[in-house]
Amino acid sequence: MKKYILFGLALLSFCLLVILFSPMFNVQKLIVSGNKFVSFETVSDTINFSVGQNIFLFNRSSAKKNLLKNYFVKDAKINIHLPNTLSVEIDERTPCCYIKYLNDSFLLIDQNAFIIEVAKSCNKNFPIATGLDFDSFSLGKTLEINNDKALAYVIQLSNLLQKNEIGESIVVDISDVNDIHLYVRNIDVLIGDNENLEQKISLLKSILDSNSVYLEKSGTLSIKNINRPPVFKFIT
Repeated sequence: MKKYILFGLALLSFCLLVILFSPMFNVQKLIVSGNKFVSFETVSDTINFSVGQNIFLFNRSSAKKNLLKNYFVKDAKINIHLPNTLSVEIDERTPCCYIKYLNDSFLLIDQNAFIIEVAKSCNKNFPIATGLDFDSFSLGKTLEINNDKALAYVIQLSNLLQKNEIGESIVVDISDVNDIHLYVRNIDVLIGDNENLEQKISLLKSILDSNSVYLEKSGTLSIKNINRPPVFKFIT
């Protein structure tokens, strides 16, 4: 009786192995979602995706660890969908702005000042902040600024600029938190302090949308006081 039980278990195990390693369970498809800055190709290469590999031998833990080495990726979920599909759900960090570093480098940070990327050029359309004072930085760590208030204003301004879809490459000069400047092409936009920032950026948006002449001239545009008309002075 015992021999029959052992034989039955062995036969069952053999059948399971045959089924599990059947070509039916060879991976044929990868689905990636939630990604905006990390490309499908990058995800595929990072997790070592390969058509034809056995789906049960795919190492999800290792694949996730590799994905998290990319600082755009905050978290990732990898799921198996039988018989032959893998899905990767990416939770990305949302870039906020570039921080100018020295003369030829830029730090791309998110809303929490986490350093996502160090780049030689600003190849993504985010505001560039200058005038922030910091002693050092580490990729994949939170940027420590000597003036927390200045950093908070930069993040707030960057969010407002993106919210208002001001698409020009904008430089935010935060050297003096009471005398903030935005540079849009050849225009020096005088913001003043952080009072009524949302209204100021909304006003700037309406000015740029309705008066394209501002984008063709050089000068200063003062919107320090939202209770007074904007003042534009051409450079002659």
